[in-house]
Amino acid sequence: MIATGPNVTGREDDRPPEAEADEPQELDPIQKLLCDFMAVRKYAGEYLAAEADLFRAAVRRWILGALVGASMAIVALTVLVTAVVFALNGLASLLSDVTGIPWLGELVVGCGVIGVAIVTGWAILSGRLNASRRKTLKKYRHKHQNLAQPQASR
Repeated sequence: MIATGPNVTGREDDRPPEAEADEPQELDPIQKLLCDFMAVRKYAGEYLAAEADLFRAAVRRWILGALVGASMAIVALTVLVTAVVFALNGLASLLSDVTGIPWLGELVVGCGVIGVAIVTGWAILSGRLNASRRKTLKKYRHKHQNLAQPQASR
């Protein structure tokens, strides 16, 4: 007879006569406990491997989402910059056509953009500095009031 798998070691007739098919073989309680422990260990290993795979999949999804989001942000900013360039170029061409001086439109639009950027930057910086100054004054006014109150109650 040809062996069909790695677990087949011989023919059924080769068994010892005391090992009957109807009698279940009793395992030693320690052996049974070891078998149960090995089964639990195997299942725990498979569970941990599955959890690790789930974690890796979640990280891959997060990284992919971040990359897609960053790509979309870059595309959106590029579209915005291109639109601004087209609008400013069109405005410069309009001014040049109206005045008849070819360079005047570009000069006015360029200086206007620089002026708007300077005024906007100044307004933002001034607002931040004033807010910081007000916060500092409020903090020290509060400290001064707390120092003055214990002396007045005596």
